[in-house]
Amino acid sequence: MSVNKILSLYELTSLIQSEISNSFNAPLWVKAELVKLNYYPQSGHCYPDLVEKENNKIKAQIRAIIWKDNFTYISEKFRLATNSNISAGMQLLFRIQVNYSQLYGLSLIIQDIDPTYTMGAMAFEKQQALKKLQDADVLRLNKSITPPALIQRLAIISVESSKGYNDFINTINEYKDRYTVVTKIFPAILQGDTAIPSLRKALSNIKAVAENFDAVVVIRGGGGEIGLSCYNNYELAYDIATFPIPVITGIGHSTDSSLCDIVAAVSLKTPTEAANFILSRFAAFEKVINDISKSLSDNASEILEYEQRTLTKLSTDVSRQFLSYSGQQRQHLDGMLKNIESGVKNAVVKNNFLLNNQVYNIVNHTKSMIAGNKNSLRMFDVKCYLLNPKNILKRGYSITTINGKAIKNAKAIDQDAIIETQLFEGKLTSRVVDVTASKTNK
Repeated sequence: MSVNKILSLYELTSLIQSEISNSFNAPLWVKAELVKLNYYPQSGHCYPDLVEKENNKIKAQIRAIIWKDNFTYISEKFRLATNSNISAGMQLLFRIQVNYSQLYGLSLIIQDIDPTYTMGAMAFEKQQALKKLQDADVLRLNKSITPPALIQRLAIISVESSKGYNDFINTINEYKDRYTVVTKIFPAILQGDTAIPSLRKALSNIKAVAENFDAVVVIRGGGGEIGLSCYNNYELAYDIATFPIPVITGIGHSTDSSLCDIVAAVSLKTPTEAANFILSRFAAFEKVINDISKSLSDNASEILEYEQRTLTKLSTDVSRQFLSYSGQQRQHLDGMLKNIESGVKNAVVKNNFLLNNQVYNIVNHTKSMIAGNKNSLRMFDVKCYLLNPKNILKRGYSITTINGKAIKNAKAIDQDAIIETQLFEGKLTSRVVDVTASKTNK
């Protein structure tokens, strides 16, 4: 093998450094997706992983550097513009300086960021997802479901420790002495990389027992448009659009609505507004009952007054005519007058009794219906508590799984397989030594 020239490693890296310096002597603007931020609090530096994807596959990837001072400036600039923090999964526009070191190799030094590009990219993705929902003809499916007059059994998707959830529950509890709302929380992550699968999982769990609920509410505290990006996801919006019972959103936003807001049966800005919406339906129902009761009472009073006026007029007219008769005619008219007075009084008493009985029946029927619903809701709450897997495990039962699936038949397990047993407190991992399948009685 002939070698024209042999370079030392230093000479080679010097040539590379020279070429890169000549080719990239000024900063460049580069668009890329942020996969990981890789922030180190101790030093304050960041080493983000940047990628470019095509058909959801990575076709380019590189690690960059944001020095401490620049990261502080960039983070604050982005937060002021978007009311959100820089996080993984965002499409960003970076100003970078390409650098090559003979000791540390190639690096991209991030100097600045353009927040408006991220907002534009998100708006484009939202429009594309909206068009897909329109093409699938599901955009108004959930909106077409009218929530019941009284939402008494409510599934909640939120985080129990979040301010939004506590605001919602506190608002509902302000009226617990007047209205009964039984709630069950299905915990989910509400923002970040794992929010979408977590929210979809919670919806799936509720869908499996949808007959036990009147509606679903998704609640989250306030945040900027970036924080709402997961709620513009097509798959999540599709799940809500096709959900079998009404979905109420109160995910917190100040201006634009997310796709989940657009497809939900009821869209409200905050958890407190969502709670007030539910309470307002109770108040409206209560007003209808009170209006009916008052209307019946007023009608009864009007009828009694009318009958009294009629009786008085008849009595006056007959008395005048009676005075013009003498002897036997007067006696005959006196008898007629008594019969008329008696008949009118009986009619008034009968009508008054019928009207009071109708009012009594309506009020009693309403009270019975509300009491029955309260008993049903209490039984449902007890049933949910008893069927809670944690309570079943607490009684000494366990769940044995293989590869995340519950084992129901020993024949499905091979010898030496690794299985997991979930107890009330802790988990066991075992290797199968022997498999004995039970005989089936024929």
